[in-house]
Amino acid sequence: MKTLLSRLVLSPLKKKIRQPVEAFRRTPSYVDRFELGPWSKAQGLVRERSRTRPAKRLLILPSDPITFQGAKGDEAMMEASLRVIRQTNPGVEVGAITASDQASAIARASGFKPLQNWNRPFSYESIARAVSAFEPDICVVLGADVLDGYYSTPHAARMLLTADLVARTGADVEVLGFSFNSTPSPGLARLFERLHPRVHLNVRDRVSYDRFVAFTSRPAQLVADSAFMLAPTTDSAGVLRIAEWVATRRAEGRTVVGFNLHPMLFRNATREQISALIERSGRVLADAAAERRLSWLLIPHDYRGSLGDDVCLAPIGQALKPKLGDDVFHMTGEFTAAELKGAAGLLDGVITARMHLAIAALGGGVPVAAVVYQDKFRGLFGHFGLPDTLMMAPEELIGGNAFDGFVRDFIDHLPDLRAQVAAALPAVKDLSAKNFGTVA
Repeated sequence: MKTLLSRLVLSPLKKKIRQPVEAFRRTPSYVDRFELGPWSKAQGLVRERSRTRPAKRLLILPSDPITFQGAKGDEAMMEASLRVIRQTNPGVEVGAITASDQASAIARASGFKPLQNWNRPFSYESIARAVSAFEPDICVVLGADVLDGYYSTPHAARMLLTADLVARTGADVEVLGFSFNSTPSPGLARLFERLHPRVHLNVRDRVSYDRFVAFTSRPAQLVADSAFMLAPTTDSAGVLRIAEWVATRRAEGRTVVGFNLHPMLFRNATREQISALIERSGRVLADAAAERRLSWLLIPHDYRGSLGDDVCLAPIGQALKPKLGDDVFHMTGEFTAAELKGAAGLLDGVITARMHLAIAALGGGVPVAAVVYQDKFRGLFGHFGLPDTLMMAPEELIGGNAFDGFVRDFIDHLPDLRAQVAAALPAVKDLSAKNFGTVA
């Protein structure tokens, strides 16, 4: 009875209350009073010092301080950053801002010193004291897809103003290449403009860059995603097993394609929407395997429970196994971002709904088609000159028969697409390296 009451009465009521609150948080009035005001007071707690060269201490601000590396894209950006930064700062100590015991444990396991000061309630004063005590010389901020306020205006503001407080200690701060959607929170515009000059903003594609320039007068640099600098792992037991499977399928004349899908394609997805994604994808993959002699590698790229990719991929794999046998391989267990890049690089093509899996594949010279959400893929594809026809909205996937033709068209053009990706990749990697101009 309580569950039924919650679903029928309390949940809609909470949604009704939440909508005007969220609308207010997107306004300049909210940002001025609840973010810029407390941030201004916290500035007095920051101790400025001269930066040490080479850097002795690096501070990382993840896009999600609660899970730290819940998304493999964040892990890819962190690992790529460390690889580049340690080339010129080999002895650097790494600190990371966290918001939970779980995140701090993951940070320690990675060899980082956790600064568990992203508290509830959030406090700029607590952050200011923590970063001053750590005395960073350099800092990287994983802007990812959160700095336009799509998920949360307060979270975007706090990431940016924390970057500002770090810069006020004397550190150079690089906000790694982030995307920017077409409807950013209006309240963030003046906030960007008030950031300290040592906060260097990098935008990861031309579409996002043009939107950012139209939104605020704050200077930014056009780059490619920092994860293009991630070195793939090809010799772990998990990747070697996949390599063996791929070689066997190719020896039998099959084209081997990766596939990824996840429940976040729809915001607050219903059971019916997720079921439709699973059913339609399974049917199309089975038909395409028979008609185009395909083998499918199901690749989870996010392991966050109810938000993770296996919500969709596990039932797809279970449905396909009786039909396809050895022509379907579901990657079970958790792989590192570098291993996922190594696995993606073995394939002939990848169809994905995760942008950083697309980056992993493209970074290995492998063509990509995408089921898109939050308007993030167009700019990425623009780096490679890939057409819009390689992108499909989730609504199209579950409605009608468009997904059948989408998959077949991608498979039929793989040789030409591979040549196109290979030709563009060196310039994209050069743009990726620009993320680290002041910290490496």
